[in-house]
Amino acid sequence: MRHDDNKRKPANRIDVRRILREESSPVQQASAMDSFAAGESFEESRSYKTIADYERAFRKEQELKAADLRKMIKLMEAYEVDLQPPNLKVLQGFRKELEKINTSGPPNLIERRINDLEDFIRENGTNANVQTALSGYKAGDPTFIDRSEILIMANGVIIGRTKDLEGMDDEEFDRLVAQAGPHPLWFEDPLISEEDLRWC
Repeated sequence: MRHDDNKRKPANRIDVRRILREESSPVQQASAMDSFAAGESFEESRSYKTIADYERAFRKEQELKAADLRKMIKLMEAYEVDLQPPNLKVLQGFRKELEKINTSGPPNLIERRINDLEDFIRENGTNANVQTALSGYKAGDPTFIDRSEILIMANGVIIGRTKDLEGMDDEEFDRLVAQAGPHPLWFEDPLISEEDLRWC
């Protein structure tokens, strides 16, 4: 979801290694960095067309992480007698992380987007674009749910789609602005956002 805006914003690229350093455990880092050994970009290595694809990949990745954690815990428990307090803390961290994986699943992306749009309405008032998107998500409309493109809307109507707003040529963007007329553009992002890919 993006606010109404007839101007493109600078590209926001993701620094994969920074994310892994700041937000992943050592076990997750070792597993995830294998995906980037060939130098592929974050976007190229994780591209999903449907929520079902994303959820399957999420569960598979969580299973791999859980297996790694179980191995580390088993290894550390075998030598627990020799563990100093700092290492015991690491072991406890592995156990908590494993418990979290075992008791959680993929985020409910549709429910989250509905909540985001309703929050937007409470804070800013409604408009035709927001209402169309909100109705689409609540109805389970595949036009809004199973997509990897940004929907471009004006006055509650989808007038375009793009996978890369920043890469759109000026002629195409100007055509959309002209088509929108006096109505501001609304860019509705895919449900699967960059934030959702940080578990990789």
